[in-house]
Amino acid sequence: MFNIMIFSFPYYGHTKCLLHIAEYLVKQSHNVFFDISDEYKVQDFVGLQFLDCRFTSFKQASKKVELEDLYAIYYFADGILTCNNEYLDHIEDYRKLQLDLIIYDSFAFWGKQIALQLDIPYISSVTTQPLLKESFLKDSNTIFEGYTSDKSEIQQLNLNTLRMCEKAIRKKYSLDSSFTLVDLLCSKGMRNIVYINREFCSYEENLDESYHFIGPLIKKVGGALEKKQVNQKIIYISFGTIMVKKELLSICIDALKDRDFQIYVSAGSAAELLSEKYKQFGHIHVAETVCQLDILEKADLFITHAGQNSIMESLYFSVPMLMIPLANDAFINARWVEKEKLGFFLKEREASIKTVGEAVTSLYSNEVILNRVQAVSMKMKAAMPYNTIHKLVEELLHKKKSESTKESV
Repeated sequence: MFNIMIFSFPYYGHTKCLLHIAEYLVKQSHNVFFDISDEYKVQDFVGLQFLDCRFTSFKQASKKVELEDLYAIYYFADGILTCNNEYLDHIEDYRKLQLDLIIYDSFAFWGKQIALQLDIPYISSVTTQPLLKESFLKDSNTIFEGYTSDKSEIQQLNLNTLRMCEKAIRKKYSLDSSFTLVDLLCSKGMRNIVYINREFCSYEENLDESYHFIGPLIKKVGGALEKKQVNQKIIYISFGTIMVKKELLSICIDALKDRDFQIYVSAGSAAELLSEKYKQFGHIHVAETVCQLDILEKADLFITHAGQNSIMESLYFSVPMLMIPLANDAFINARWVEKEKLGFFLKEREASIKTVGEAVTSLYSNEVILNRVQAVSMKMKAAMPYNTIHKLVEELLHKKKSESTKESV
């Protein structure tokens, strides 16, 4: 039995993957500690030891981030580094746990820093496209696309903005000149677990052998959605858990409300308002949150913000996608999905009742896309991701044990 610490990040998609890994490690008889936000704690998780997280400073700093703000990346980085300092102030608490390994979300920069101070191995959990500095600079236009509608402004300002943000962050936190924002956005581990198929990685040429592509971790719950009726079409609409897009959700629903579909909508804080607006439509089901896997297992089409987890779960269940990305790596995701002929990409500013309706009609009749998602789904279901996780964890744990034995001789 080894002592393993897991540091999550306060976003649902990031935390969910680590919860799956934590459950697996507990079943392997390891002693697992989990640093996690209260809203994501699983109360009946036997054998997992939850610790109080220190995300408060990050959440306070990140409140300054506005979607139309080109300097949002500064506030995001500031929140992470403020949080990092708070975690490092409690380094002795983690030392007392006598940890053998740390697994951390690639945004949870403090996980790596704590591991370095404790001189123990560390694994990064990457729930976005894995980025290095070269690929980040190459696609910075795409990453900034969600923060302004002025394309010329993106091209003129993005690199200057990056340099200004990095300079300000280095000065505030006394970091050396080698520090880059990518160190925070995708903090590299000794081993790096990526939840996509290798062929879907946009920047594979820049990555080394420490990156392991395992595909999605799927744990079906079931029961939340009644059995699908014969010939009944189901469309699922969700734009993730971070941003609430009431107007965009309304556009998508209005584009489909008069068609013979069952429409399921995950609307977050807009659920009450949208439920009232569409209450006369018995085939439109709006909720604050839904069991996404249960719906995708039966869905025929997914209208999504193109978050990496959502894309991979959709492909796992062979559901074609209409992607309307909102920010950050979602634009990268949407472009490679469309390039691979697995769905359509529609820009938010181009989304209307007409364009959404036409895209849905086209997707249903596109045999190439329907066949492609079926083929990808079969490949994903044949994969064995936990075998790779087991191998990586055991490799680092026994390497540490071997080194400790040599030191004691």
